[in-house]
Amino acid sequence: MNPSFLSRRLPLLLPFMFLLVWSTLSLRPQDAPSVIPATPTMREEESKPLPDLESLMVAVQKHQERDESVERNYIYRSATVVEFGEKDEKPKHALSTVDEVYWYEGVRVVRSLERDGKPLTTEQQAKESERINRRIASRRDKVRAKRDDVEIPLSRLLELGVFTSPRREMVNGRSAIAVAFTGNPKAKTHNDNEKIIHQVAGTVWLDEADLTVQHLEGRLLENFHVGGGMVANIGKGTTFSMSKRRVNDEIWLTESLEMRGHFRLLLLFATDTHMRMQNSDFRKFKATSRVLPGITPVGDTTLKPDKDKIEEPH
Repeated sequence: MNPSFLSRRLPLLLPFMFLLVWSTLSLRPQDAPSVIPATPTMREEESKPLPDLESLMVAVQKHQERDESVERNYIYRSATVVEFGEKDEKPKHALSTVDEVYWYEGVRVVRSLERDGKPLTTEQQAKESERINRRIASRRDKVRAKRDDVEIPLSRLLELGVFTSPRREMVNGRSAIAVAFTGNPKAKTHNDNEKIIHQVAGTVWLDEADLTVQHLEGRLLENFHVGGGMVANIGKGTTFSMSKRRVNDEIWLTESLEMRGHFRLLLLFATDTHMRMQNSDFRKFKATSRVLPGITPVGDTTLKPDKDKIEEPH
């Protein structure tokens, strides 16, 4: 498979897959949330009665809706590395991108800044601006028409699950309620893309003080076909995770995403894929594209592929 084809097509499709497979994962132990050893104060916190689960999930959903509104005031950098190769073997190819992400007139914009470690050329920047203008116009029309397939927010996804077996844990020094999650096969979806939630299972960690999702991890229980299988197929057993970070004492924003599994794209090729996305440099943003002063960015981490593990294409 021509790497240049992958570089054009996969960065467009995989973020879309992340929106679909937002919840759950069976991660390697080192990737799990950081549960710190309990101190006497923590043990006292953990001994408190657990909140009513149904009421808790209603509150979390409402808080998530509020966060999604506040998130539109932020801009951030997103570094992504996608590695392709056979399962449990060295990756044969790797792609990396750095994007700038923000909301404009109700549309989530992802503007490419770098590809494979190189800034976009003047010609590429012009093409990127044209692409973004077309996307904004297209998505804006769908928003005005109240189409349901524009975006799948986390608050909507919280409606489609069944949550059980709550337990309290101290995660990164904060009290969290961990709950088991499975997709509810009886939950009514608004479009075909949402049906992937029927096929996932895993665990969600809820920050108890801020009533929001702090971390989630899970796996896909069955193959999922995007566009009836014509666009892509996400393989059974695909694992994925998401972690959020508290920013400016007002909102939790997605800090990292990870997915590992077998994918088939556009009926043209199939590959085992490992994708990592790291978001950083969160700043307040206005529609004038002027970043407000006085906001302290949250550390910048740029992901890079492990070049020692990558085989050069033949």
